[in-house]
Amino acid sequence: MNERILISGASIAGLTLAQWLARHGFSPTIVERAPELRTGGNGVDVSGDAIAVAERMRLMGRIRQLAADVHGMKFVDAADRAVARIDTRDDASVEIMRGDLVALLHEATDEWKSCSVTRSRL
Repeated sequence: MNERILISGASIAGLTLAQWLARHGFSPTIVERAPELRTGGNGVDVSGDAIAVAERMRLMGRIRQLAADVHGMKFVDAADRAVARIDTRDDASVEIMRGDLVALLHEATDEWKSCSVTRSRL
């Protein structure tokens, strides 16, 4: 069996896949066009099955530490009066900024010596 795997893209899916493959004896190589990790992006809601996966990856504690400090949303009218509110604080989900999640996954992948990330301008 060939244990070397090539993964295209060093973002959330590619880094997560690399970590799981390394845990199971494979030697993944990730190729990425971007010269560095992409740090921007919106919040990512970690909830439901994603929490279970993050716990199995031993990352949930760090995800909670890096969680975005979002308490909710407020909708206002033209006079800046609140017309509706949504409370987003609960224990069933955690919101983390996309760039923080990618950095965390990259850090976790580095712990697996059989993983490597190669930057290439294709």
